[in-house]
Amino acid sequence: MKEASTANWLAPNFGATNSCGFGGLPGGYRNFQGQFGNLTGWGYWWSTTLKPTDINQAWHFYLSYNSDQISHGHFDKTWGFSVRCIKN
Repeated sequence: MKEASTANWLAPNFGATNSCGFGGLPGGYRNFQGQFGNLTGWGYWWSTTLKPTDINQAWHFYLSYNSDQISHGHFDKTWGFSVRCIKN
């Protein structure tokens, strides 16, 4: 799911093959205080398909430079993650 290089990702960018064509890039996050972090090591994307039980939170998916897995979790909506628009 990740860009298959270390041009934008931290090394080793483990398991990066982009075999599905998503081409995920790291973008890090913006926290509730407006500070940015993990800009080259992690990519976070909000999800509209999963609904949390807490109305102040939303689900997200994330990729990491040191993993070949896509993971998900929920986070407070005051944080900033990337958005990828997909046309149906």
